[in-house]
Amino acid sequence: MSKSSTFFIGLDVHKETTDVAYCVDNSRDEPVFHGTIPTNIRSINKLIKKYKGLATHLCLVYEAGPCGFWLYRHLIKHGIECWVVAPALIPKAPSDKVKTDRRDAIALARMARAGLVHSIHVPNADDEAVRDLIRCREDAMLDCRQARQRLKLFLLRNGHPCSGRQAWNEAYKRHLADIHFLEPAKKLTFQHYINIVTERYERLQRLQHLEQELQMIAQDWSWYPLVQYLTVLRGIRFLSAITLVAELGDMRRFANPRSLMNFVGLTPSEYSSGNRQKQST
Repeated sequence: MSKSSTFFIGLDVHKETTDVAYCVDNSRDEPVFHGTIPTNIRSINKLIKKYKGLATHLCLVYEAGPCGFWLYRHLIKHGIECWVVAPALIPKAPSDKVKTDRRDAIALARMARAGLVHSIHVPNADDEAVRDLIRCREDAMLDCRQARQRLKLFLLRNGHPCSGRQAWNEAYKRHLADIHFLEPAKKLTFQHYINIVTERYERLQRLQHLEQELQMIAQDWSWYPLVQYLTVLRGIRFLSAITLVAELGDMRRFANPRSLMNFVGLTPSEYSSGNRQKQST
């Protein structure tokens, strides 16, 4: 087989397996299904080695998902072009009611050859690491808030409503200690809810030092000057600024302010027909 100019390889990546299909840029033939391979670096390297001998250029395409961007970074590191496609932006015919991993891989290869899909912005490893640390703090706050809410709902159902926003302080702990239940099952449930809240509150207290650690890490971060500039604005402190920058990433990728607003979901939308008008954001 003579060398083709470009091989478009569609990958349907999952936790343990990856379905592979490929097509040639200078051919109208349907994509060919290669098969299913394990999702690991060794199998990917073997796949690249095989097709490098058949084409002068490789372009691998896969959907963004829970498996992250390790595959993208591995391919780019070895000089292989890779596109990470947003699932919501993949064209799909209304009549297409069948979805399998094989069909998804074939569709990715076909649409990449036709130019119907485009790669999203992929953050570099340092940007993603800072973002993960910030999300870890937010998850701890959410876990603690949910545990408190479940405890308050349990007390409300059993005639012990909590008025206002109760802080998890010593006075509130003494208030909880004065609440008693006669049924053994409810005693165990009450104590279980208190233990969960205590555990998550202590974890949150340990994460209060995270702001200092973030400030130390951020000083070596490439976007730290932008974080400093944002803190000059009224109402924006360090945590708000670094969260904003970490979530948005390189804002130079947005062609105009409208593109930025589309990304964060603040662009007004309208769905009107006849005398019916519906507008929202």
